[in-house]
Amino acid sequence: MACSQKGEIAVTTTNYSLQSYNEKQGDACFIFQTICISLQYNRDFNEMRDIRIEKGINKDNALLLCEWSNEQGKEFQKQWIGSEISYPLDYDKIKDLGNVFSIFNQGEFIGMIQEVRIGKDNIHIGRFVIDPRKTGLGFGTEALKRFVDFILEDDNIKSISLTVFDFNQKAKRIYEKLGFEINEVIESPRLKYIMKRCR
Repeated sequence: MACSQKGEIAVTTTNYSLQSYNEKQGDACFIFQTICISLQYNRDFNEMRDIRIEKGINKDNALLLCEWSNEQGKEFQKQWIGSEISYPLDYDKIKDLGNVFSIFNQGEFIGMIQEVRIGKDNIHIGRFVIDPRKTGLGFGTEALKRFVDFILEDDNIKSISLTVFDFNQKAKRIYEKLGFEINEVIESPRLKYIMKRCR
């Protein structure tokens, strides 16, 4: 069977065998059939990561975000949105945030990011979260890359900064991959870094 078109799940049937044999038990004769089907899944992840950034967040998507975050618990919420916002997260707390951007993949809402502070020539970004069910697939890296590119379209912005906790090494590696470097170390109450990327 031929694979489906690029960008779809390709299913190839291989090693298809039909084995029949008789097992006699008393006067009865049982026929067993074994069908071996091997399914091969092939995804084009570049097409799957069709990321779009859109300013604002509607109520339905904000509620989805609250659901994801609350399911992960208090520490998860503190990690991505900070300790200033109490747990559990709800719609009213999200709608009061300014300069929020929604992240979509192929039209599906998958996350949020915020311009936390806007200075004369620097924007500090944060409150960046991807649906936990979709982490590890490259969505976060691609979304952040596109958001950084979007911000730097403004020639007045000379740098972008963000904050990351020391224990969140996975996020830190993503930021480094996209050109962010440690600009400041904050040791108390919990070790974290302010990272910056210059134009």
